[in-house]
Amino acid sequence: KVTYLEAPAATPADEFLIDNAHKEKCYIVSNDTFRDWKKKDSWTAENIDRLRIPFMIVQGNVTLLLKDKSLIE
Repeated sequence: KVTYLEAPAATPADEFLIDNAHKEKCYIVSNDTFRDWKKKDSWTAENIDRLRIPFMIVQGNVTLLLKDKSLIE
């Protein structure tokens, strides 16, 4: 089961994404490396790289760049 969330209007997106990843134990699809957050938040520094899934959009197709292939099995 997959649920997609977007930060609500007038909500800081980084904070929304990090809070959800932390509380809900979920992945983040983002090309943001959250470098500033890693400097100021120990949970983010320790966890964000394994929870963040970068992506590319090429000719209208979305490609997720998965390090852990078990996510698609």
